[in-house]
Amino acid sequence: MSFSKAILTDLGMAEGTDYTFLPVGDGGTAAVAFLRDEVNSYAGAVSDAAILAARGLTLREITPEAYLGFFGNGIAMLAGTMAEMPDLAPKFGRALVRGTRFASDMANKEKALAHCAAGNPQEGEQDYAASLYDGVVNRMTPTDAFIGQGYGYQPPEHWQAIHDSAVASGALEAALPDLASVYTNEFVAGWNA
Repeated sequence: MSFSKAILTDLGMAEGTDYTFLPVGDGGTAAVAFLRDEVNSYAGAVSDAAILAARGLTLREITPEAYLGFFGNGIAMLAGTMAEMPDLAPKFGRALVRGTRFASDMANKEKALAHCAAGNPQEGEQDYAASLYDGVVNRMTPTDAFIGQGYGYQPPEHWQAIHDSAVASGALEAALPDLASVYTNEFVAGWNA
């Protein structure tokens, strides 16, 4: 919701006046909400769009360009763990980037889908796996503005925008004094080397 609120606020819209939120879940329940005309737009993950497409509902991406580079998922580690195992974050990130590069190569699509099905057999059985793959590969590719920074890079101005939205929405009780104490790009160059 905070991501959606930030976008809608930037567009000059106010909750309760110009829009409302209705929790509809994902998958089948979200499809039913569309089919019953209970919703006319949906904020969700790429996987949610793939599920809806598999149910015959094709959605159009309307996220403004300025927000496409915002992260949806991050990698978090306790400071104590980083101190105890300083090679963990670099190794984990290199493995993640290596897997991302492999999976992003369309020549490896079937192998990537097979690996995913081995890790999550139920999801591998679903018709939407290939659709999900296409959407995820598109979304995890850095936007043009940040392609040279490598996988995992997040612009500090995005940290600030997400932080400010979290404060404005009440998700954070107060502003953090130093965003660099909770966000870092320190490992990104090594991950992508």
